[in-house]
Amino acid sequence: MFVEKTFAVIDTETTGGIQGGDYCPTYHLGATALTRREIKDTINIVVLANLDMESAFYGKQKKEYYRNLLKDPSVIICYTEAEAKEIFSKWLTANNVSCVCAHNTSFDFCRTCVMDCIEGMEFFDIREWVEKW
Repeated sequence: MFVEKTFAVIDTETTGGIQGGDYCPTYHLGATALTRREIKDTINIVVLANLDMESAFYGKQKKEYYRNLLKDPSVIICYTEAEAKEIFSKWLTANNVSCVCAHNTSFDFCRTCVMDCIEGMEFFDIREWVEKW
């Protein structure tokens, strides 16, 4: 039986910004699981312990967006990154994700809590792919 590959397109928002250290605390993690034929599921996780709008990359410009995000009943609110990683890892497994993608893998995969969740998975950088196209 043919099993279609499931991808997850991931985006993160962090405190510390690109100029920060090696690791940037994640306060918002969003992803969509999809195949070539359908969107299977989406997830939005907010980590309250890291939600510092004064140092967040988009925080000063988009405070109203994040206030509304916290009111959205579909958003999963976590208190720690450890809790977010556990929920996200289970979501990846439940959706049978085998390949993950992001617009900037050197940041989204390598400097956030996502790196612990995708270990051993195939991944590619959408930005690099588009630039080569």
